[in-house]
Amino acid sequence: MTARSLCFALVLSGVCVCALGSRDHSSLFGGAYIYHKSADVDHFERKLQSSVIASAQSSTSLMDASPAVALNGDAVTVSWSDIPCDKHCFIGVYAPSTSDDNDPLDFVPFTNVTSSGAHTFVVLNLGVAYQFRIIRANDDKMVRLAASNTVTFKRGVNEPLHGRLALTNNIEEMRVMWTSRDPSPGQVQVGLVSGQYVSFFESSSETYSSSDLCGPPANIVAAMRFRDPGHAHKALIKGLKPNTRYFYRYGSNVQGWSDEYSFVSAPLVGEQSVPTRFVIYGDMGVEGPPGSAMTMQRLSADIFHPEDQNGHGGVDAGLPVQLVVHIGDLGYSLSRAFVWDQWLTMIQPVSTAVPYMVTIGNHEYDHLSGAAKDPSGVGLGFHPSWGNFEDDSTGECGVPVLKRFHMPDNGFSVWWYSFDYGMVHFTMFSTEHDFSPNSAQYRWLEKDLAAVDRSRTPWVVLGGHRAMYCSVKADDDYVVAEHMQELLEDLLHKYKVDLALWGHYHSYERTCPVYKNKCVGDETDLKATIHMVVGAAGVELDYPQWYGKEWSAFRAIEFGYPRITAINATTLHWEYVLNTNYSVIDDLWIHKQDPRVTVNSPTVLRDTEVHITSDSAFQLLLASVSLLGLFVCAVVLQTYRRKRRSILSGYASLTTDRSS
Repeated sequence: MTARSLCFALVLSGVCVCALGSRDHSSLFGGAYIYHKSADVDHFERKLQSSVIASAQSSTSLMDASPAVALNGDAVTVSWSDIPCDKHCFIGVYAPSTSDDNDPLDFVPFTNVTSSGAHTFVVLNLGVAYQFRIIRANDDKMVRLAASNTVTFKRGVNEPLHGRLALTNNIEEMRVMWTSRDPSPGQVQVGLVSGQYVSFFESSSETYSSSDLCGPPANIVAAMRFRDPGHAHKALIKGLKPNTRYFYRYGSNVQGWSDEYSFVSAPLVGEQSVPTRFVIYGDMGVEGPPGSAMTMQRLSADIFHPEDQNGHGGVDAGLPVQLVVHIGDLGYSLSRAFVWDQWLTMIQPVSTAVPYMVTIGNHEYDHLSGAAKDPSGVGLGFHPSWGNFEDDSTGECGVPVLKRFHMPDNGFSVWWYSFDYGMVHFTMFSTEHDFSPNSAQYRWLEKDLAAVDRSRTPWVVLGGHRAMYCSVKADDDYVVAEHMQELLEDLLHKYKVDLALWGHYHSYERTCPVYKNKCVGDETDLKATIHMVVGAAGVELDYPQWYGKEWSAFRAIEFGYPRITAINATTLHWEYVLNTNYSVIDDLWIHKQDPRVTVNSPTVLRDTEVHITSDSAFQLLLASVSLLGLFVCAVVLQTYRRKRRSILSGYASLTTDRSS
């Protein structure tokens, strides 16, 4: 791969700072992201809509954007001089470059205005040219003070972008997904040697329009809202050998070709000669260090330079991360469609190297309108009286994530599914759909957990967005957690789920092994599920106030992510890695009895209480009688042997006497 600067400063707020990285993954996203709050965007949008566009002001002002030809994710420096502006001015980003002045893609307000200056932006290949303008918006009137030259893209409007991998339920397969403006079939080219491709797999594609979304503001056609998302391509690689590195690229002669990437295929299910290492997190967004940008930098190091891991050592030291699971609240587009492009560009160095599995969160799915357009077919979705399930997707209702990601087909699309990887069975479910007993999801969940073969996958990990256990002070979310415990906890305990990982709270917390709000033993002999909240992957952190629950074993309001390693059938290593300095602040070794010599119990054991059914009592009695019978037989046999030896001894004496 060519080493080039990947400057990724997202134009998402009042200040934009360049974030430098490189294609060799050595220093990804080292700068800062800035993020607009939804209220800021809404206020600015209303101001633009209420303003009248005046004629461009005649000026000798100069404005320049450089370079004029860029690659996706490149930094573009915009400079200006002699601008007669004040606090009512802003720099507008216009894509396409022909957009009206009141229809920018994004904006940066002027603060500490000077007549001359420079600002660094990142440009994403949205299939159109960019232009930058300085606009004065005052007294309900907009005046263009200056405009830059246009910026176009070296690889053309159809460039294949946003590569991402996903597992299926067959270890001989890997799904490759990407985005292009071109709908015609593309191709994934694969080989065991870099640059030598011997297998070819064709893609299909699909897209969506504003009319497919459930409601406003997501379905409003405007540069800042809905825009053409391009076409999501998906190709399925088949015939892979387990645990083998493959090189690949994707695209076509029409789209152009991506850079070359590589991945290691899945290990044999149940393989215990090599530990299984993975990462799970939620709530990322597109913010700067120490948020999501730094998460990607640290995670990239875990994948490409595992020798640099700053852990506490152990048999798993230096192992690369093999798999990433993102449990909802992905990019936080919040009706701003181009944020999907930003987030997918940000994760691409990771998502092209290891499988990137996703579930939905409230910000991808929850909606209060457009019931007939719900892509999961359940109307307005799950809105129990005790919940706070509102319009958090701002009208998207899951359509963008469904079109962009294809998860394993053994459940219900991207909403809920499961897969095996190495020694671990992963079960992903939707906290945004009905999970009460007798619901379709609950029935599937029980069937999935009951079918786990512990001889092959001794560890079971459950992932969902909203948390079942979390002690951050948030009353409405805590009510949801209590109902999740009431509806789901017995099921998890019955089937001995080892770890349950959640997001939604922007914090980190780990419980003791817990059941019914009580600790059950400890991690040295696991007897109940350990719950982890891992929603600190990038967006603004929660406030540090806690309820003080006895089951809360470790808490932190720190950006970071968990690095988890299944060592063998009885040992798992848990590490929580800080973004700020790459250190491990929570290091836990979890042990349990070998599940290969035990089976799932059909009854639920609560604390020290033991339930014996009539069938089991009869079987116990039968076993006791059998043992007693064996004992009597042994005694009789021993007596017979003694008498036989005595008779034979007497007979021998008699024979001797006669011979003499």
